[in-house]
Amino acid sequence: MIRRNIEIPIGVSDQKEEIVLSLPAYERNHCLITGSTGAGKTTLLKTIMESAVRRYDPSEVIIRTNVDELDDIKADGIFELIDQLHDEVYSRWVKLHKEKVSTYAESDVPLVLAVIEDLFYFCRSGEDDKRILEALGKTERILHMSHVVGLSLICTCRMLSLERFYLLFPRISELFNIRIFMGEYCEDVYENLGIGPSELSAAGIDLAKRRHTGDFIIHNRHQTDSLQAGHVFYTI
Repeated sequence: MIRRNIEIPIGVSDQKEEIVLSLPAYERNHCLITGSTGAGKTTLLKTIMESAVRRYDPSEVIIRTNVDELDDIKADGIFELIDQLHDEVYSRWVKLHKEKVSTYAESDVPLVLAVIEDLFYFCRSGEDDKRILEALGKTERILHMSHVVGLSLICTCRMLSLERFYLLFPRISELFNIRIFMGEYCEDVYENLGIGPSELSAAGIDLAKRRHTGDFIIHNRHQTDSLQAGHVFYTI
């Protein structure tokens, strides 16, 4: 079968053009959304899910999420979701092996869109280190095998846990090729997106104007000229 790329509308640019979250088939695609409390991270997650459901049939995209638990996020719920995704990765790998195909793109399985609010909450939850390390190890394996079995993680991460995450597990952070930064833009944008002021200037992005709830900057390190700024769709 011919696997088409997944293009999920997420917002509108300053030029009133649609901005999409691009997930090319045959590639590893994971998105990390960072920003301060109230910047619009949860709204963006909901927009991504609503857009995916409206645009794609379940035969193409299915969603796994903890977003229904937003009012009461618990470490146990995130541990359970990671376990579920880890099991699904390996069951898909077995299925593909039996079908004698090398990637999900050659099979009839849909892309799994794992939409996770505050993925690394458990890093600051007071859980024991052994359980945290086990969950992070499973997360890394999920990220590594994703392009083979057809899974993309779309995650938010609060700034308080982000520093610890980058420090302890730089290999995991490198696997998130799509970065979306939300909130009041300052020097933090350079660190979290891995881009500098000259690149922002070349893309015509003025940080001073991006200070409203729902404003974002998106950058895909796998694609050239992907740097864009926009505002989240509040209704699709």
